[in-house]
Amino acid sequence: MKGPITVASKFDTEGALLGNVMLLVLENGGFDAVDKTELGATDVVRKALETGEVDMYPEYTGNGNWFFTPN
Repeated sequence: MKGPITVASKFDTEGALLGNVMLLVLENGGFDAVDKTELGATDVVRKALETGEVDMYPEYTGNGNWFFTPN
């Protein structure tokens, strides 16, 4: 992977906490990481992920199934 890894999260407390844990793990592993935690609601973060604005974010499995599974 070239360049920094951008980590996002939604506004929820759990997501922000997990996003920060992800940032710490990446940085301690020697990766450059960009903090975009608390970026927005699910639709905002999903769009950012799909457009490449962010590389990863924590999500509940139920939401992941609902928002990312084709009909």
